[in-house]
Amino acid sequence: MAEKENQVATAIETLRSWFPRLLLCGFLLLAMVPLFRVFSPFFGFLLMAVSITVLTAPILFAPLDRWIEKRFPNWNPRNRRTTCGIACTVALLVFAATPFVLWLVGSGSTFEVLMGLAFGDEVWRQTFLELVTNKVAELKELYEWLPFDVETARVFAEELVGLVHKFSSSFLGYLFLGASGFIAKLALSMIALSFLFAHGPELTRSLLLRTGCGDDEVQRLARLHRKAVQRLWWDTILTASARGICLGGVGWLVGGFGFWPVALVGAFVGLVPVVGAAMVWLPLASLAWSRGDVGQAVGLALACLILNALVSLCKHRLGSKLHEQGAWMSFLLFFSIIGGVLTYGPAGFVIGPAAVIGVTVIGSYFLARPRSKTVVDKP
Repeated sequence: MAEKENQVATAIETLRSWFPRLLLCGFLLLAMVPLFRVFSPFFGFLLMAVSITVLTAPILFAPLDRWIEKRFPNWNPRNRRTTCGIACTVALLVFAATPFVLWLVGSGSTFEVLMGLAFGDEVWRQTFLELVTNKVAELKELYEWLPFDVETARVFAEELVGLVHKFSSSFLGYLFLGASGFIAKLALSMIALSFLFAHGPELTRSLLLRTGCGDDEVQRLARLHRKAVQRLWWDTILTASARGICLGGVGWLVGGFGFWPVALVGAFVGLVPVVGAAMVWLPLASLAWSRGDVGQAVGLALACLILNALVSLCKHRLGSKLHEQGAWMSFLLFFSIIGGVLTYGPAGFVIGPAAVIGVTVIGSYFLARPRSKTVVDKP
């Protein structure tokens, strides 16, 4: 009887000790409801910022942070990472915008056009819109399958110029009225991106350590992440860019076509395995053939095929020094881009590959075979 009373007393004491924790869990769930409503308008560009961080932090932020740490060892780590995050964000913006600026303004008046747009000059505004119209028309003439038309591009450019000139009203309108301004969303995405660059790796490391992961396991995950990102950039982005530059150069030298339109389209469709390059040079060769330039068409096709083969050969030889070669990763990365675009629109170019990278890294960590103690991982 006494033993039964002791068990009941122990159960009551256990319930009393757990009651405050259960109450706190209930309060936490209640607090999560308004928190979800607060962050739901920001989900799109936060997801975009997280994806960009996943795809670029190991090869952009981490090397810059280590280099500055060696040069300035007494710099406050928090301030150093914040500065590096802002610098990486600006570098990504410049990297993404440069090809399009060079394509739109190829007459040597880039600075004048940009300054005129910045100060709201109506003449330069019309000049810019005419440039957009002419360039998009030129692009559609070469590649009719592109999923946009001249009028849509002009309307988008006109709205973009107006939002840039009225940035403050666009930003405040998004904050207080929920307006879907492109520039306002871009600005908020860049703010989130710089913060994630600066504090995301440390936050991830802290969470992993608190959940019971050892320091060696955290380092292993970081190595897997870096290798997967290197694979993405080498197998997908840099290779597609090299194909685009080669195709643009051949189209300009042999066929007399514009370099930047062919290079940009070539870099995009270069993501398509096997037939990607053919989607670029075949329309150009057909156009030259239809004009009666048979020799030019044949020369353009042969030059593109040879250069594409050389790019593939260099990719295989140099890529073997960075990571293990395999077709599945490239296959998944390609379909992640297509599926991401179908699901999220243009942001899917970033969100899709980031999702594949995340699943690949975590899956590789759990599915890797146990190694012998004599084998030491190379960083």
